[in-house]
Amino acid sequence: MEFQVEDFILDEEVTVILSRDGWLKRVREVKDLSATRLREGDAVLAALRGSTKDFLAIFSNLGSCYVSRIHDVPASTGYGEPVQKLFNFRDGERVVAALVVTGAGPSAVPAGTLALAVTKRGYGFRFNLDPLRELSTRAGRRFAKPAEGDEVVGVLPVRPKDVLCVVSTRARALVCDADEAAELANPGRGVTIIKLDEEDAVMGFALGGRKDDTVLIAETDAGKKVPVGPGRYHVTARGGRGHSLARKSSVVRVLFPEPPAPADEPPKLFH
Repeated sequence: MEFQVEDFILDEEVTVILSRDGWLKRVREVKDLSATRLREGDAVLAALRGSTKDFLAIFSNLGSCYVSRIHDVPASTGYGEPVQKLFNFRDGERVVAALVVTGAGPSAVPAGTLALAVTKRGYGFRFNLDPLRELSTRAGRRFAKPAEGDEVVGVLPVRPKDVLCVVSTRARALVCDADEAAELANPGRGVTIIKLDEEDAVMGFALGGRKDDTVLIAETDAGKKVPVGPGRYHVTARGGRGHSLARKSSVVRVLFPEPPAPADEPPKLFH
């Protein structure tokens, strides 16, 4: 009789927490995410619920994806462990996103799901997550090939008819249909989503419905918080310069509003 590794793993629902600085841990449950232990200056990048038998995909700024079993994520009530203990990160490589790519848990993405990646220089593309539903080596596998000097800002699962909102550091926002980002069968750099000046860069992006009023909030260096969404800025074609959010200001941070949950439904995950 042949045994699989999964046969020896206790099927237990846990929460995986990945920090912006690349610290990774799993805990049984999280009552208050804001109380989780983090190193000074760090912040939660992803908090995902799934089974110890499910697979976790971690995406990096250099276009690599690393897939491991959630069981192999260190159990910890402290800071956790740096991702470099599990994977061979290159110089300058850092985490930008994480998804549960197998199973039926609340955070899992179903088979056939597409994801959307956007880069610092304003390029974007969609890609199928199915090839990433298998364990990787410590070296990971490529999902993107950013141009020299460019890097991936983030990765989000995308639904049909989603609208993409991209915000730059020089306070410009472009809102377009997400399916305008080309779907790539092989790792590449994508197509121009927002046209940027040489000194400008993508600060952040989010996905939402066509009628959503606020998909993300751009915070300027003057402390002003500017809501961005298709309900506020009309949807245009990709490749333009977008809308001006604030004159003579820079965007220092992108925030994501928590959508209200109906009383008879559990809270839904926000991208």
